[in-house]
Amino acid sequence: MHGRKLFETASVFAAAMLVGVILSALPAAASSEEVIYSFSPNGGGVNPTQDLIADAAGNLYGTTVDGGDQSMGVVFELSPKNGGWQQQVLYSFQSDDGVPTSGLAWDAAGNLYGETGGGANDAGMVYELSLSGGTWVRTVLYSFVDQSTGSFPLGGVVLDAKGNIYGTTQAGGDPFGLGTVFELSPDGKGNWTEQVIHAFGRAKDGGLPQAGVVFDSHGNLFGTTLAGYSGGTIFELTPQAKGKWKRVVLHRFTGGKDGEFPSGKLIFDAAGNLYGTAESGGAAKNQNGCDFGCGTVYRLSPKTGASGFTFSVLYSFAGGKDGRSPDGTLAFDGSGNLYGTTETGGGNGCEFGYGCGTAFQLSPSAKGPWAETVLHRFAGSDDGLNPQGSLLPDKQGNWYGTTSGGGDAQSGTVFEITP
Repeated sequence: MHGRKLFETASVFAAAMLVGVILSALPAAASSEEVIYSFSPNGGGVNPTQDLIADAAGNLYGTTVDGGDQSMGVVFELSPKNGGWQQQVLYSFQSDDGVPTSGLAWDAAGNLYGETGGGANDAGMVYELSLSGGTWVRTVLYSFVDQSTGSFPLGGVVLDAKGNIYGTTQAGGDPFGLGTVFELSPDGKGNWTEQVIHAFGRAKDGGLPQAGVVFDSHGNLFGTTLAGYSGGTIFELTPQAKGKWKRVVLHRFTGGKDGEFPSGKLIFDAAGNLYGTAESGGAAKNQNGCDFGCGTVYRLSPKTGASGFTFSVLYSFAGGKDGRSPDGTLAFDGSGNLYGTTETGGGNGCEFGYGCGTAFQLSPSAKGPWAETVLHRFAGSDDGLNPQGSLLPDKQGNWYGTTSGGGDAQSGTVFEITP
């Protein structure tokens, strides 16, 4: 699990693709899964591990952590064609780039942004891909240097209305080196300046952020850390005068029923509630291979007439056929149901027989836990295994995602779940 290894909001356009374009809920009982593309070493990249994004035409974009010209991974596009899907490698990462550590984000002009673990100082970098003369050109926007700048960006970036870029690093940051939240600002001449807006450190503060950050409507940033007391934190950063930011911890995970190791990126609903996943912890300890719990889906709700948020667990995974270790970003449909994936669980096979992962739906309940429906249990062969990213909806109510393994060449897949 990622949390034990200690190892985007994209533009408004990309967020709209994730939320609100679905007009009705996905009927879980009738859902079916189909692999629309199997990655192969002969076809470009292999092993996709991050979230997909889409453009207005329904083309899908993502990254892989292996394959390509120098086995450093690729940025790929999948386009619907003649009833099937055609893959194109937009960029093949080179040895000095490092392996991609995040999915992609759009800006308003249609440029793509992402992160890798390499760069000029081998401490990670943020890059831009822009289309020029029919070719995608990679530009390094910023290479991280050392602890003072943060190092090893992870979890994707988000852009504000002015074109500033925000993200997290899992290491670096003075004085403790437990990660940062950073801002990159353009000068209009092709140069970018980095500012560490928060460096993590003490136990109460948290550390080792794995996911990126997300904006609310007031310009505040929200995110999670893997470390901090028993099992990580949820934090808010509020802009202050003179470029300063104030950090508040909204929740400290105990490793108990609330979960531990929050790993997916947070999302908002229209009412300002925050939703996320914790990859272990929860109510189901010591069963179905979940010695520390099988993971949770949680919500933070703004307190009425007061500052702060109220934390609640919406669902606790039980392992077995139910799934275990949710670690991707959640997504809503138009009826308020949540969708996501678990990396393991779902039945037999894979991961010491505990299952190869699931795609799930959670439906709101007036009181108590939300109702879960497993949309698909991955079998670990032709249909893929170990989904790690989010589910992405299209306008017809279909959902798309990736598995890091399985498929025709056992190198990962892009799948579609159809109502």
